[in-house]
Amino acid sequence: MVVHPGAGVQSGTLANAIRVHFEFEQSAISDQQSELRVGIVHRLDKDTSGLIVVAKTDEIHEELSEQFRERPCP
Repeated sequence: MVVHPGAGVQSGTLANAIRVHFEFEQSAISDQQSELRVGIVHRLDKDTSGLIVVAKTDEIHEELSEQFRERPCP
């Protein structure tokens, strides 16, 4: 599944699904980075397995983003 709209893909993305899921709770999802990346704290490259973290508030989004930036690299 494509994570956010771009590169010719505008629908059927995780970001679209998140927006639809929270459409009745307008303040229930962070749009700190942009409306196209609602709540998505980081990204995964294509064909990469892993976990996607979605933040519900701007405050938590910033805290989680900072933790990803500051994590020790192997």
